[in-house]
Amino acid sequence: VEDESLQSNARKMGEKLKSGLKKLQKKYESIGDVRGMGLFVGIELIDENGKENTRLCTFVKNRMRDFRILIGSEGPMDNVLKIRPPLSIELEGINMIIDTLDAILEEETI
Repeated sequence: VEDESLQSNARKMGEKLKSGLKKLQKKYESIGDVRGMGLFVGIELIDENGKENTRLCTFVKNRMRDFRILIGSEGPMDNVLKIRPPLSIELEGINMIIDTLDAILEEETI
C-alpha cells in the first residue's frame, strides 16, 4: 500500500469523485446526498417527494453494470448507491464513473 502510494491516491481520487458527484447533485434532484470518505462513497437517491427511491437505485445499478462499472447499494430502503473503486484508480476512471452516472440519470429524467 505504501510502496504504490495507494493511501495518498485514494485520498486525492476520493476528493475528485466526491466533487464530481456533488456537481451531479446540483444538477439532479434525485440525488439527495453524497457522503463518504476516500474512495468509499454513498449516493442517496430520492424521489420528487424526498422519499427513498429504491426503483431508481436498482435502475442506475443495472445500467452502470451495462457499462462495466460495478457498484452496489445499501440502506434500509436499498436506495443508496455504494461506489468503491480500487485504490489504484486514476483520474480517467473517476471521470468515467461520473460521466456514466450523469448519462444514466439524464436518461432516467427524459
